[in-house]
Amino acid sequence: MTRLTPPTPEPAGLFRPILAAAGIPAVVAAIGATLVQSWRDELPARVAIHWGTDGPDGYASVTGVVTTIAAFGVAFAAIGLVLCLAVRHESIVTRVIAGMTSGATTFVTALVAGLAADQRGVADARDAELSAVIVLTAFILAAGVTASAVYTVPRHPAPSTRMPADAPQIPLGESERVMWTRSAGAGGSVMIMMAVITVVTAVIAVVSGLWFTLAFTAIVVAFIALMCSIRVIVDERGVTVRGTLGWPRIHTPLDEIAHARTVRVHPIRHFGGYGLRVAVFGPYRGATGFILHGGTGVLVEKTDGHRTIVVVDDAETAAGLINSMAMRRTRNG
Repeated sequence: MTRLTPPTPEPAGLFRPILAAAGIPAVVAAIGATLVQSWRDELPARVAIHWGTDGPDGYASVTGVVTTIAAFGVAFAAIGLVLCLAVRHESIVTRVIAGMTSGATTFVTALVAGLAADQRGVADARDAELSAVIVLTAFILAAGVTASAVYTVPRHPAPSTRMPADAPQIPLGESERVMWTRSAGAGGSVMIMMAVITVVTAVIAVVSGLWFTLAFTAIVVAFIALMCSIRVIVDERGVTVRGTLGWPRIHTPLDEIAHARTVRVHPIRHFGGYGLRVAVFGPYRGATGFILHGGTGVLVEKTDGHRTIVVVDDAETAAGLINSMAMRRTRNG
């Protein structure tokens, strides 16, 4: 098994990544805080900020609301700046960071500012109502800003994509057609996690009476279930990784593959967990991974420098076939 050496692309401009990961959260929070401050004379002395089953049960002063929005924006802008500088050579990781900091800040800002706006003209915050429209609007705005932040971060140019001399290969005839396929399933840790999520949220729903949490649980469990089993296919079209029901799905055409190799993967250490992940730190930083359990996986590096890792049985054979077919494609033009 070859030892993986992370790519080291040339430094790219940091203006757009920092703008996306730190600038957008700061601007969004500043706008939200300014709006709430401008409504000070129209808001009740105590603004409702939390609702229980019987109505508002948490309050804050207008200054407290403004400070909360501003503090949240400053915190996420700082986090985005530090992480962006730490992983500045990895455009995929930077995009994830920018999307998370910008999206989270936008959701919180839109939600808090929206709840405050709904209380303009209300004499007593105890009469305020929690509007589902405000929550939905916050989600929509957060999704839009997240997408904008992600696409603000440019893709860095790839380093050399020449196939290493020690890359595994399997002899193939010039006209020989082959296909390799294997399935991979989640380990016991993922199943335990699903059970814990279900039990905990069910208890919360029963104790609090907030039955809508069960709907949230169903969505989370269904999402996890979709990624509990995947199938990997290597053939003349390239490499395809897809969930049992067809989603999620990643297809890499053969003519976009530079080379493949086997790597050893520890889910928590390298990817921070299981499922469809992006490695933020470590030797696989920037790589997208289908990580359902630990072990040996196949790493596919594209000609643009992007890497995909999937842990699957017989990864050595998969890597060898990918390299052999990619070289044959190159020879034949």
